[in-house]
Amino acid sequence: NYWILKSNKIQGIIYSDDDDIVQQQKMHRLFTGRLANSKRGRTLNYTEFILLKRFVSGISIQQIVNIDNIDIKKLYVHKLRLENKLGHSIHKIISNIL
Repeated sequence: NYWILKSNKIQGIIYSDDDDIVQQQKMHRLFTGRLANSKRGRTLNYTEFILLKRFVSGISIQQIVNIDNIDIKKLYVHKLRLENKLGHSIHKIISNIL
């Protein structure tokens, strides 16, 4: 949400279409000192993090398939999700690092 990103004073927003349970959860979080709405972006899951680590280490896709014993189609799905979350292709990221 725009206001959460732009202001440190806003700790949460309760929307008109939030159901009762969501409203209660947000209020509970606010009164216990936590944020009601997350400011974080999309985070990498464990598999995506390991995959990124392998790519940065210079390991090829075929080597990753052999090391992690993962189906190559699943690997490409994880790679695509990783690239979407990072906003760039793995090749572009690696070439900028090196």
